[in-house]
Amino acid sequence: MKLSSVLAPERIKLGLSGSRKADVIAELCDLAVASGRVHDRDEVLRLFYAREELKSTGIGHGVAIPHAQSDSVEGIVVALGVSRRDIDYDALDHQPVHIVFLIAAESHQSIPYLSLLSRISRLMRKDDLRARLIDAGSPGEALAIIEDEERDW
Repeated sequence: MKLSSVLAPERIKLGLSGSRKADVIAELCDLAVASGRVHDRDEVLRLFYAREELKSTGIGHGVAIPHAQSDSVEGIVVALGVSRRDIDYDALDHQPVHIVFLIAAESHQSIPYLSLLSRISRLMRKDDLRARLIDAGSPGEALAIIEDEERDW
């Protein structure tokens, strides 16, 4: 599953307002809810926070991928947030985060959900891709950057 196939400009926010993990997750969860495919914001938000209690989803290199599965989600919904300011995320490498991909998935969507997590992790290993996303001037440009990167996959 290509990341660009489940991401849309209306679920991309450049210039996140939050500077802490919980605030950023809530901000991106609201974008997912606005898609109309996340039906219980409070439950899904609670699941994101519970997942963070197990282990931080700040995977390193300035990237975090908060994720949760719930019966109150239809299919898979991805939101992307980018911030030039440091986000205090308690990342595994103890560095601030600048790029956050939030994934909300329907409970029985485990295989595509895990595939998408893996794909984002691999994509975000690329220094130049991370830099281009941080410098993107619009949500449409951010999506085009991802689409361009995925053409060779």
